[in-house]
Amino acid sequence: MNEVNNRINSLVKERKTSFYKLSKETGIDQSVFSRVKTGKLNFSSKNIEQIANYFGVNIDWLLTGEGDMLKTPSKEGKGNDTTEEANLT
Repeated sequence: MNEVNNRINSLVKERKTSFYKLSKETGIDQSVFSRVKTGKLNFSSKNIEQIANYFGVNIDWLLTGEGDMLKTPSKEGKGNDTTEEANLT
């Protein structure tokens, strides 16, 4: 979890936010961040998901440092490309 903490710390600094704001926006109690930092607790999978969603990063990247850092927009709901092409002709 130490590497996860490093990535979260880096995100907080890069995005010029604070753990206080991260706590308020995600609903994760500030004591959780403190206890994780001291090694007394690990983030739950729900916490990891909340943090990843807050920063718009991939969960896999947050956990492992591998893969694309940023989430890519979903193609769902974008319409059918074939239909759009057909309308252009």
